[in-house]
Amino acid sequence: MRYILFFLSCIIMISCNRDFIYSDKTTEIMGENMGKFIEKKQASSESIGEWYVCETYKFENNKKTMPTHNSLYANNTSWVKQDWQLLPIDSNSEISDVIFNFCGTTRTQTLSEEMKKINTLGCGYYSFCIKPSLDDPRYIVFCMFDTTETRLYVVDTHL
Repeated sequence: MRYILFFLSCIIMISCNRDFIYSDKTTEIMGENMGKFIEKKQASSESIGEWYVCETYKFENNKKTMPTHNSLYANNTSWVKQDWQLLPIDSNSEISDVIFNFCGTTRTQTLSEEMKKINTLGCGYYSFCIKPSLDDPRYIVFCMFDTTETRLYVVDTHL
């Protein structure tokens, strides 16, 4: 019986270890190659019918601290896209409510609060892709670039 429980525990731990979704898409998201990551983190929270995954990529400090063009899903017309804009994003929008007020795991909540602070300080840029529409955002890929830390946040969420 102990061996069966151990085996099931190993399977669960392996299945929970998720690959980074956007690590090979950062050039597409930023519009240029920002160089090597010096740190990357991931936090996720899943429940029936919804998920929230936040990945962060800290780049080596360089003078290129402004994203140019987010071409993620550029060839897919089913996405509504907002290219890079200066922060802050409107705090009353449906998108900011989902991204900045997410209460899942402790780690996702911490990252959500970090992004909320960056938004309040206005020290960066944001961009997003939404399906099916701005009025009904069920699937959101939200990107935020913190210019003070040279860190990219990518939130992939489904409501």
